[in-house]
Amino acid sequence: MYGNSELNKGLKQLATACGIDRKLTFHMARHTSSAMLITSGVDLVKTANDHNCVLCTSSGNSSVLMGMDPKNRSKAFIKVEAVDNHGHVADFSNFGEVPDANVHYSTVSAPGVDLWSASEKRCAGLWKKLGSKVSAQQGLQEMSGTSMASPIVAGAVALLKSKNNNLTTEQVIKILTMTGKYYDKTRCIGPTIQIKDALDATGGDLANFDDLMNNHDLLIGKWKSTHELGISDKDDNKIDDIWTYFIFTSSTDGIIEHHTVNTHNVYSARLRVQWGTGKIEIRQLEEASTPQGETLVHDDFICRPDKDRLLNATCIKPGNKEAFTFQLEKVN
Repeated sequence: MYGNSELNKGLKQLATACGIDRKLTFHMARHTSSAMLITSGVDLVKTANDHNCVLCTSSGNSSVLMGMDPKNRSKAFIKVEAVDNHGHVADFSNFGEVPDANVHYSTVSAPGVDLWSASEKRCAGLWKKLGSKVSAQQGLQEMSGTSMASPIVAGAVALLKSKNNNLTTEQVIKILTMTGKYYDKTRCIGPTIQIKDALDATGGDLANFDDLMNNHDLLIGKWKSTHELGISDKDDNKIDDIWTYFIFTSSTDGIIEHHTVNTHNVYSARLRVQWGTGKIEIRQLEEASTPQGETLVHDDFICRPDKDRLLNATCIKPGNKEAFTFQLEKVN
């Protein structure tokens, strides 16, 4: 087990070796959970989040509720459960979802059964006797555990941050859960990450107003709004988040999609683009709706340049009321 000073020193050495001072992604094996304070007494998780680092931790391998470990009750980092090659919860994996008791500790899951892992070549004979599949020549051994699943998620997060290095832990969690899929019918674990879909949902460069005005075809493609919406109940309690995407199939036509993070619903509507002098108008042609018939309000959008000449869009509600402004991040 690593102590506080060793853990702190190791993280600093890793950052220095990578030539990076901040915005790293770390996988914390479960045996480091007791070393969550660095030598100055500062909370490691809070320090990481303050410096825009994303931490991933394995949920544990005791097949019990992960929240028995206080660390796994936090929403400040990503908690990873393990699934087999069918997407079902691994028989050893801790779990975090008990809907009937309103218990929700899970973040996401990832493959964690019979994965090749680096191993000490000299121990190949021992692992074989213990029933493990080994490749002595390559120094590999099949291993299982949530500590096999967590580095996969950490790698996925690194890919997302390579596209948008400013992503916060909260935003990364929303992307991974919104694009994840439930293969395990018990629903006792988080959704299994889908790396390609997560990358497709991650915004990158901001739209430049002047570039678009000079070449309308640059609008074609998928864009993500920087403004996050929410769904609330009758008591005004937030029950879900909504991420909005604009998908333009030409310089004059497109679709708006509102994706709910937790319930995985998609509300869509057709768009029409009108290019004016010093502004771009994006008109929503009907209420955004799901295939099941649920609807959201009808919004329009007026786009003008901000002081940096980036596209600044204003949402216009019925009655010509300005609601909020946002920018567009290019997805693909």
